[in-house]
Amino acid sequence: MRSTAAGWPRAIPTISMGIQNPPSKPLSTVEMDDIYDLPYTRTWHPDYDEKGGVPAFSEVRFSLISNRGCFGACISPGAQP
Repeated sequence: MRSTAAGWPRAIPTISMGIQNPPSKPLSTVEMDDIYDLPYTRTWHPDYDEKGGVPAFSEVRFSLISNRGCFGACISPGAQP
């Protein structure tokens, strides 16, 4: 494995080598407000208009995100088994 002086990026020892990047720094309240103030349209890209919308959109239109990531028996590095 090779790493920089700060330890990033670092190679992950697996069957095939990959690069693990450090997580992003948390946004401040002002930065988060700036993102949410962007003019999002909350609709699909206009390219889908001629096709009548996004395929399968009706199935997920009112879906709620109940989790992010794996809620199975995955254990992240450093987590207690």
